[in-house]
Amino acid sequence: MNRCGVSHQTSSERIERLSPAKRALFERLRASDAAARRHRAIEPRVAAGSAPLSFAQQRLWFLDQLDPGSAAYNVATAVRLRGLLDAAVLEQALQVVVDRHEALRTTFHSVDGRAEQAITPTTRVRLVQIAAQSWPVAERESRIQQLAAAEAIVPFDLSTGPLLRATLVRLTNDEHVLFLTIHHIVCDGWSMAVLRDEVADHYAAILAGRPPRMAPLSIQYADFAAWQREQLRGPAVERLLNYWSRQLAGAPEAIELPLDHPRPTIQGFHGDVRRLRLDGALTTELRRLAGEEGATLFMTLLAAFQILLARYSRQKDVCVGTPIANRSRPELEPLIGFFVNTLVIRGRLEGNPSFRGLLAQLRETTLSAFAHQDLPFEHLVEHLHPSRDTSRTPLVQVMFVLQNIPLRSRDVAGLSISDVSFDHAPISNFDLTLNVDEHADRLDLSLVYNTDLFEPDTIERMLASYELLLRGIIAGRDTSVQRLPLVDPQAALGQLAAWNDTDAPFPQDVCIHELISAQAARTPHATALEYENQTFSYAEL
Repeated sequence: MNRCGVSHQTSSERIERLSPAKRALFERLRASDAAARRHRAIEPRVAAGSAPLSFAQQRLWFLDQLDPGSAAYNVATAVRLRGLLDAAVLEQALQVVVDRHEALRTTFHSVDGRAEQAITPTTRVRLVQIAAQSWPVAERESRIQQLAAAEAIVPFDLSTGPLLRATLVRLTNDEHVLFLTIHHIVCDGWSMAVLRDEVADHYAAILAGRPPRMAPLSIQYADFAAWQREQLRGPAVERLLNYWSRQLAGAPEAIELPLDHPRPTIQGFHGDVRRLRLDGALTTELRRLAGEEGATLFMTLLAAFQILLARYSRQKDVCVGTPIANRSRPELEPLIGFFVNTLVIRGRLEGNPSFRGLLAQLRETTLSAFAHQDLPFEHLVEHLHPSRDTSRTPLVQVMFVLQNIPLRSRDVAGLSISDVSFDHAPISNFDLTLNVDEHADRLDLSLVYNTDLFEPDTIERMLASYELLLRGIIAGRDTSVQRLPLVDPQAALGQLAAWNDTDAPFPQDVCIHELISAQAARTPHATALEYENQTFSYAEL
């Protein structure tokens, strides 16, 4: 959705333009939304100053208690500002946004053994400024990338706050880069867009000496957290729990991918990323296939990813996590807070279906999951009681994320504002996370992996297999999932030739029994022969 634009189409015209899959999803969500509207709106809580945590916040707070000082859940963004900038007004605009959103004035504490969020009346925002005019022009972009990566891994203290940092780098008198870093416990990706937009709007309003053009907030995030706790009781939550219990009944608790290293007893978050760009021709074909099959590009790419995971793990039942905004009520849309939820999408490949058959199955699974998105992932984990395992995340160890919102540009008060793309800190909260950035003319893949488990070469081969798999799907969507290609035939022949090149030089004037005797003298107790349950050392041989 374009948050800044205005559409002149009627609702019915926009619905008619949707693909069949999107229209089906819209109808299911509209039905659930109509049911939600029959209930009263979320109301402000009576007691001010403190509130319970939402279920998502509860999980992050618990993880922070286990590993204090970790930057694993920092959320960072950067924007480039071209034009004459008043840094003092920018700092003032940031302060106004912090004053407007309680989440940005929140800290977290344990009270009588129970976690609570405390909202302070005021939290002072400090805009750190870095003068970079002396940086060599040729090094500016690389230094910006280094600074962004370094800033993103500085940890927060949840008990003291503030949980927002802002850094302004002055490259020239009319070019700046603004870094914003927030802890995930008070924000998500949608929130970062709200933050950027509101800072820009308040900046323009302050310069113009006028009030900002935005309605007051009817509720705050803590009101949502209290409401969520109240809602997850009785028949409503039972309906959701029953659905997800049926959906995940008998599902494996883990995807057992072949690893390059033994899995550590305690899960680490050391990560790295490998990238691959899919060209415009393949992107066009994937979109065409999705439309012809009544699916979305998201469903098509996810189905292919599940095939890849199933083939690598030799499992016929795989569960992949995917994030969803979880803002189904209009009063939640303008808030900054941690709303995003994780849905578990199950792929069942029993019976070796064709890709077309798997995609049809996944289409129904996905539409149904989106219609039952209100159950917090944390509540689902608590209800299903998966085996305790400190070496991996519960229910899902692999994530799939499709980003189809392009980098945005806008002009505000004489400033041209554009997003800055940068490599995030080397952190991996899961075994694998496949991010797909959708552009008009291509798809950019980035596979984030846990370096405690995988080597870079393995991840690069996996990305290459994924591309080959997608091309195989385009060539034959009725091909069974086990027959779709994962390795290029010519490359496979080359690998077999290299792996089987075991020729080794040895003296031509020595008999075989003399070579064995020489080896027995060097390693008499080493195993020379194995047959069924019998072994012979070189000395015995």
